[in-house]
Amino acid sequence: MFAVLASCANPNPIPAEELAQDRFLHLELPSRYEHWRPQLEREWAVLRDRFDDIAARWPRQAPTQAPLTLTLRLAIPADSQAARLFYSTAQLEGTPEVPRTFPSLGLAVVPLPQDDGLLAALPAPPQTWLHGFRHECAHLLSLDRPTLREAPRWFQEGFAELWCAEDAGVDGQLAPLPDVWPRWGSYARYWPNPSAGQAAGDDPNMPAEVAYSAYAARVAQSLMENHDAKPWLQAPRQIPGATPEAQGFHGLRGRHADWDSGQTRFLLASQPGQQVDLDLPQELDRGDSLSWELQLGRTSLQPEAGIILFDADSQDRRIRIRFGRGGGLAVYPEQGPQAQYQAFESLNDRNRPGRLRVLQLRLEGETLHVLSEDFRRTFPLAEHGLRPPLRLRMVVVDGVFRLLKR
Repeated sequence: MFAVLASCANPNPIPAEELAQDRFLHLELPSRYEHWRPQLEREWAVLRDRFDDIAARWPRQAPTQAPLTLTLRLAIPADSQAARLFYSTAQLEGTPEVPRTFPSLGLAVVPLPQDDGLLAALPAPPQTWLHGFRHECAHLLSLDRPTLREAPRWFQEGFAELWCAEDAGVDGQLAPLPDVWPRWGSYARYWPNPSAGQAAGDDPNMPAEVAYSAYAARVAQSLMENHDAKPWLQAPRQIPGATPEAQGFHGLRGRHADWDSGQTRFLLASQPGQQVDLDLPQELDRGDSLSWELQLGRTSLQPEAGIILFDADSQDRRIRIRFGRGGGLAVYPEQGPQAQYQAFESLNDRNRPGRLRVLQLRLEGETLHVLSEDFRRTFPLAEHGLRPPLRLRMVVVDGVFRLLKR
């Protein structure tokens, strides 16, 4: 998902008088998201200042190319199509849709998932996108530290991943990523332990964010146990706390997501053709009533979104609420591993979000009521193999989906 840095070295130390002047970040941001610039510049400045304390064991040396000394560049394409065009114009290799650093150019590219009005309306970038932004900034800051760049790939990626937390580097420490909802920084703790002889994170079938979470946990432990310049030589191969299977995971799957601290606003944004889902912190128990505003962006041709209700014992039986861009609703019981698909067609206007709709979920005894304007559906839970309390999961495919608690 992120960059693989090549190793380079140069024996020339950076003169002290240049240290305060170098590593300026030239940030290329689409005009629609220009209001994010102040925060992104602050993120860079804070990470740059903290990075030097943490990385002191790997002295800085002058890079082989002058542009890396004074100016680093971070480009933010507005979506996957813009990222592909950027790669083509700059003659870059790799997968344009994912964040990547190009060491020889002093360049990082961190694309947005969709160029959508709901995304652009956020006052600050989504948390998970900032995760990738900080990761690539850490790669850029490592370019003039040749000893660090001699490290194996898993250590470089895990070290960059440890900078994704907002408080990374405070008091000169890098701690393991927090294991709290939505667990977006500690996936590996909810993944099966690797096979015998295989290090954590090295499973080729493992999603990139899970692998990088495992790398980060290994790096955090090796930094605490070894204080020399090559802690990776005696690093642990396993991580503490990994569970036998991932069925207990309750949080975010995929990228990208944003939420507020009061847990009343949630937004998911997927790349074209991909799915993102988030298990909400709320549950629906007997006597509970939840009311939400739903809105789907209009960037893609056929975005799909909705809410899934299931109980803690099984996810094979569920009730699915499908929500379309035109405001259409469909609610039906569902069983088995394959999700049913139902599209709602409407005209595409990327500059105007879809219709906003208010949805109410009410659980009276063991009967679920789904209400929205003149829409009414009732589901006796026992008839569908469900029992309270019900968990809630929001899902989006190929689009941007916003949920607001009323």
